[in-house]
Amino acid sequence: MASNTKTSRIHLPDLFRLAELAINHGEVEALTGQRHFSEPVALGWDKTRPLSSRNPVFHAYGFGGAGLTLAPAIAEEISHTICPEILQPSPPHKHNDVIILGAGYIGIFTALALRKDLDNREGQDITIRVLASSLPRGCSTVLPETSEPSLADNFPSQIAGGFVLPLHIGHLKDHKHWPKIVLRTQEIWEQMSKSPTLNRTVKDVRALVFPDPDSSHSIKKPKVEDLNRLFHTPLYPEMNVAELGYTQCLGSNYNKSEKQTCEVFHFPDMTCFDSFIQVDTSSVLLYSMEEVLQKNMTITQLSCPLESYTELTEHFQPDTRTFVINASGCGASTVFGCQPSIPIRGDLMVLKVPLNLIPADLQHIDQYSYWAGSHYVFIRHELYRPWIHIVLGGSCIENDSDLTLRPKELSEILNFWFDLFHIPPGSSAIDSYSKKKALLIKQVLDNCQ
Repeated sequence: MASNTKTSRIHLPDLFRLAELAINHGEVEALTGQRHFSEPVALGWDKTRPLSSRNPVFHAYGFGGAGLTLAPAIAEEISHTICPEILQPSPPHKHNDVIILGAGYIGIFTALALRKDLDNREGQDITIRVLASSLPRGCSTVLPETSEPSLADNFPSQIAGGFVLPLHIGHLKDHKHWPKIVLRTQEIWEQMSKSPTLNRTVKDVRALVFPDPDSSHSIKKPKVEDLNRLFHTPLYPEMNVAELGYTQCLGSNYNKSEKQTCEVFHFPDMTCFDSFIQVDTSSVLLYSMEEVLQKNMTITQLSCPLESYTELTEHFQPDTRTFVINASGCGASTVFGCQPSIPIRGDLMVLKVPLNLIPADLQHIDQYSYWAGSHYVFIRHELYRPWIHIVLGGSCIENDSDLTLRPKELSEILNFWFDLFHIPPGSSAIDSYSKKKALLIKQVLDNCQ
């Protein structure tokens, strides 16, 4: 695929050809799930089960879609807070141990960070157990007795687009601490992008940001410029778009019997930023789950989500003080009586294509991610097989807990990106293009897994 050197000219993806490759030679998947948003973010000790209690509970949930983004730094934050307390003797209990509820990015990354800190402080004998009803995709290849996740499991980490950008987040009580967490999480993801093991699936990309077609969401998303102002040196340097040309494959001329027409245009009000991270969510989560098991921690799949704190206590050990880290997301209110988080529905279309079938003139596509409000296109690489994903999103529907796939939402996502990538700025679609687009959208939806 493309090298790490980014080209000067920006080539918008030829979504027509990529969709046909996925239909004819790859896979098409439709996904829906929920981002769980809390204001403020739940990051701290439970009020009714504080540090002084027999079984203290530490909450870490409600990041509203930024759980994946912030997980590495949030995991360190949790570990640095809890580790010294776990190492303290707790008479009359003979032992201390840890249960992490939830096997998404926050839960899995916290297990790894806590294990590292405990081992470095002579806490090797303290056990860490991960409990979850839903485990990462591919879990059955690592733990044969487990079942694969489904949409009904409402497992946000599994269906996240994988674009590392802290936009959908609430406030911390100590709001001045956010920049440190954002900066640290960027550093960790950049380290992963340079790792010989993960650099194929964790990539440094540019982001093309188009005007938001719908700014009516009540949960406002800060702009990249706003995030950059938090730092002396911008975390995401802005490119000079006036010096860049954009090659666009015109959908109105797209026909198998005709030579494809590509022309250069300049999009008004578009910005370009560097140094973003794009990850394949399933690959990194499964890889991290394997690390958890290799470090002698246990992962237990529950037969169903816990319905109460009493059910959780059944997993406590006798003569042991158990520290609970709640990374269960939407399960927090049911188990711990917390204020429910706000569900924000998101819909995705994922076009999956074997890498060896990507034509030479399209091998630049993994250098960029594309974003327009709640709409986005992310290009990500699998770790365990040589396939590429073109992830198209997405909706942002607040207080919508329905997980049924909606062809109308999926069709609107496809329509939006087909038009943006294949119709010149200021132009309108002609009949031949519209007919081809409608047929292709129908084929994509008909081939959804």
